Amino acid sequence: MVKCIEFDIPDVPAPTNPFLGYWGSQLIIGHFSDSPKVVTLSSTFVRCVFSAREDYLAATQHLRAAFQSTRAMHLSEPYRSISRFEACISGMYLAERAFMRLRRCAELSAESAAVINHEKPAFISAAVRDRLKNMRDTMQHIEELLAKGKLTEDLP
Repeated sequence: MVKCIEFDIPDVPAPTNPFLGYWGSQLIIGHFSDSPKVVTLSSTFVRCVFSAREDYLAATQHLRAAFQSTRAMHLSEPYRSISRFEACISGMYLAERAFMRLRRCAELSAESAAVINHEKPAFISAAVRDRLKNMRDTMQHIEELLAKGKLTEDLP
């Protein structure tokens, strides 16, 4: 009897405008702000969102490859998947922090502030923000927990 493992992994569509227009408009007409702080925060947000998506997609590919029924399981695939999921979480954590700081940035023009604060995205809700922070903190401090003997179960 052959057991089959199926995955229901949601796709993350590629960002569209204003993301795609962000880099292009910087190259052609310049940044929407003269403030180095605004430029850094907005660029960090866009860069981290793009890289987190790429890490997520790579992680799902490695996970699927680990359990393909057409070949023997390669032990490196789950570890590659874990590494890419961790990079995705770190990227989204940084993106969320940059976005929150950008929303509150005093150097943001009134027009830009009105656009960025018009709707509150779900990823900055307390529930999502706290979950990202907890996952990221656990990943960052896992060696410390192991060394101090505070990790008594399998890795989270």
